[in-house]
Amino acid sequence: MARWREVLTALDHVVPSRKRPVLDDVESALGLPLPQSYRDYIWLFGYGILADMYCVWSPEMLQVLSPAHAAEVAETLSLGLWPSDVAHSLKGVRLIPFGKSDNGDLLAWEVPSDRRPSEPPIRILHHEQTSAPVVCHGLLEFVRDVVVAGEIDVLFPRGAAEKWELERSFVPLKERIVLPAKAKSLRRAHERFRRSSKRPRRASSSD
Repeated sequence: MARWREVLTALDHVVPSRKRPVLDDVESALGLPLPQSYRDYIWLFGYGILADMYCVWSPEMLQVLSPAHAAEVAETLSLGLWPSDVAHSLKGVRLIPFGKSDNGDLLAWEVPSDRRPSEPPIRILHHEQTSAPVVCHGLLEFVRDVVVAGEIDVLFPRGAAEKWELERSFVPLKERIVLPAKAKSLRRAHERFRRSSKRPRRASSSD
């Protein structure tokens, strides 16, 4: 756990006393090894809200929510609800959703092509199907950027990049499993969004 020391120090975080979570059942359900950084995160932090915005799911939540949200993403892609460049960047990529933001964006790993337990790229899938940028490689890098640097570098298709400024914090939460909406609802929401001239805006270094 030495590689997490910088993060723990920055948060003044005390690791709670509890039994080590059992992840074998989750790996069996998903059909692939979980990244080591996820294992470390769950042991050190458990379930909670990071940067007053992102929740990384507990193993129990991951086992239930990840397949459901992955199916939703696959269906919205098949319905053509994503911009063509984003859809192209996701073509042939298996995504494992593992968390969510307070506004509905999904955190998802890309499954390595060799299926080894490496630290995979992490994408943030926008809740309105407008973008799915790579933000880092591995959960340790993501948490370090959030907690120590207070920002993450977001890489969009075609080479565009932004910096998102975030709060340096972690707050434990009680677990709650909420299954995603049906793809039909997402499609209606997407159509309403397209008719609207207002688009959500992220903080960037230029603001």
